Amino acid sequence: MTLSLQMEHSMFAAETNLKSRTMKKIILFALLFSGIVAGLNNKLSAQTQVILSYAGDSSFISNDCIPYPASFFIYGSAYNYTATDSIELYVNFGDGDDTTFKTPLSGSPQSWFVGTADHTYTASGNYSVQYIATGPDANADTLVNYNEVTATDTCGNIQGDIYLDNNSNCVFDAGDSSHLYVYVLVTGLPAGINYYCMTDANGHYSIDVPPGNYDISILPAASFFPLTPACPSSGIINVNVIATGNVIADFAVTCPNGHDLTGYISITHGIFPTSPGRIHPYIINQSCTTVAGSVTFILDPLVNYVGVCDPNFAPTVNGDTLTWTFSTATSYMNWYYWYINYGCIEVIGDPSLQLGDSVCFTMIINPIAGDVNPANNTIVRCVPALVSLDPNAKYVSPRGMGAEGYVAQNTTFDYTLEFQNTGTAAARNIFLLDSLNSNLDLSTLVVTGSSHLMEPHILPGNVLKFNFPDIWLIDSTADESNSHGWVTFRVTAKQNLPNLTEISNTAGIYFDFNAPVMTNTTLNTILDPASVNEISTNDVSVFPNPASSSVEIKFSKESNATFTLTDLAGKVVFTGKSQGRSARIDVSTLPQGVYLLNVVTEEGTSTHKVMVQH
Repeated sequence: MTLSLQMEHSMFAAETNLKSRTMKKIILFALLFSGIVAGLNNKLSAQTQVILSYAGDSSFISNDCIPYPASFFIYGSAYNYTATDSIELYVNFGDGDDTTFKTPLSGSPQSWFVGTADHTYTASGNYSVQYIATGPDANADTLVNYNEVTATDTCGNIQGDIYLDNNSNCVFDAGDSSHLYVYVLVTGLPAGINYYCMTDANGHYSIDVPPGNYDISILPAASFFPLTPACPSSGIINVNVIATGNVIADFAVTCPNGHDLTGYISITHGIFPTSPGRIHPYIINQSCTTVAGSVTFILDPLVNYVGVCDPNFAPTVNGDTLTWTFSTATSYMNWYYWYINYGCIEVIGDPSLQLGDSVCFTMIINPIAGDVNPANNTIVRCVPALVSLDPNAKYVSPRGMGAEGYVAQNTTFDYTLEFQNTGTAAARNIFLLDSLNSNLDLSTLVVTGSSHLMEPHILPGNVLKFNFPDIWLIDSTADESNSHGWVTFRVTAKQNLPNLTEISNTAGIYFDFNAPVMTNTTLNTILDPASVNEISTNDVSVFPNPASSSVEIKFSKESNATFTLTDLAGKVVFTGKSQGRSARIDVSTLPQGVYLLNVVTEEGTSTHKVMVQH
C-alpha cells in the first residue's frame, strides 16, 4: 500500500543574529511551568488566589512582517475555587484591540487554567501586551510584556519553483515535474544571516525577509534524491529584495537516470519480552526511473512474527523472512510509505529477551542490479530490548557503543520521536520542539516520516518544530493502540569533529495547552576508530590485530574480566567472561570491518579497536 506524504509549506527562520526577543520566547515556551511546581508545594490558605504564570506570543514566526498573525498562549494557577468555576482572561494587544474570554479550571482546590488568543497586527510598530486573569470573586493577577511584538511592514518576499527540467529549456512549463521536497538556503549579504525554507508538495517555496541583498541556493544533499542544478548550473541565484517587493527565483534541476531504491525502518513502542511491538518499513526511489521489484524483510531471531496491521499488506512468510512485491515503481514524486494507516508488521519479543540485548531487522530492496547506489538497498535497524516503556521518548540510531554512544566521525543519525496521548480526551493539536545539537549539519536534515500528516518548521537556534494540527489523537483510555504518534528524521554530524565531541538531543512534546512533556536525552560521542587504543585504564593487550579467525586477549595478571565486542552501529556481536590471564574470541564468522572491544576488570575499563579481515 502506498501514500504520498503531503507536507505543508513551512516558514523558516534566521540562523544567526536573531532578535533576543524571539529567542526568549522559545526559551520561555520550552521552560514554561518550571516555576509553577514550587508554588504548588506551598501551604495553601483558604483564601482564593489567581496567579498568571506565563503569557506570550507563541507563533514562532521569525520575521514579524505585516500582516503579522500572533498567537498568545496564557497559563496560570488558581487556588481554593470550585471545579465548576472559570477564570476570565483579558488580553490587550497594544494596538487598540483587546479581547475577553473565559476558560475553565482543571479542578479544586489547586487547579490550572490555560487559554489562547489570536490576533493579527496590521500596522508596523512595537507593541506591549497586557494580560489579566480574574477569578469569579474578582481576585485578579496582571502581567505586562513590554515590546513583546515588533511588527514591520518593510519585508519583501522571495519565492519560486524547483522543478525537473525535462525538456532542458530552463523554463518551468508543460512536461516539467515539480513534486520535489528540497531545502532552500537564503543567505544575507554581506552579513551572512541565513534563512531556511523548504518546498511544499508542489515544489514551491516562499519566504519573507527584510530588504537586502541575498544569495539563494538549493540544498540537494538534504533531499531524498540526488539533484543536480541545471539552471543556473551553480545552483545559486543572487537577488535584491526591497520593502513589500516580490522576487521570483526558480531553479531547474536534473536527476540521474536509473533507479535508486532505499528505505527506512521505524520501530514504534519498542521491543519487549512477551509484549507486542510494531515495525513500520517503507521504500522510496531516490531517482527518476520507475522500476518494479520486491522487498525482503528479515526478523531478528529474538522476535516472533504475529501478523500485519492490514491484511492488504500481507507478505509471503517463510520462517523469519517476509517478502512483498511491488509492480508500479516508486519514483521521485511519490514517497511510498508502508507505515501510514495500517501498513505495519506486528511482532512479540521473545521471553528470553533481557535488558541490554539488541534486536536487529534487515530490509533488502530489489532489484539491486542496475541500481544507482546498490549500497543503500540493504537497510539494517537495531534497537535495544526494553523492559519498561516511556510513551514519550526519543531514540537515535546508531546508538553507538557504551553509555557514551561512541560513533565514528561523519556519522548520519536517524532520530525517532514517539509520543502518546495518556489523557482522558482526544488531543486536537500536538507539536514537538527539538533543539538540534550544534554539532549536527542542518543542511543534511531530511524528515523521513511521521505517523500522521505533519508540518515541519525550522525555528531560530536550529530548533525543529514538528506540528500536528488537528490530529485529534485519541486518548489511551479509549484506544491504546491508536493513541500513539511519532516522527522520524535523519541528519549527519558536521565533518571531522574532534574526538570525544558529544552530540546530545532532548525534545519537548506539547499536547494542546498542557505543560510540555520532556523526552529522555540521547547521547552520542565522536570517536575515531584509529585512536580507540588511546582509551585504556588497565594493562590489556589484544592480538592479532587485524584478525581473521580469532582474537586473543592477554591480561598483565590474573583477572576476573568481562568483555563485549560491538560493531560500530552499536550491535553486540560477542560477550564473554574470563578468570585468568587470557581469553579468546572467535571472529571467523563476523563480517569484515572495525569492531570495538570493551574489557572490564577489577582495575577498570579499556576499549580497543579490533580489525576483522578474512
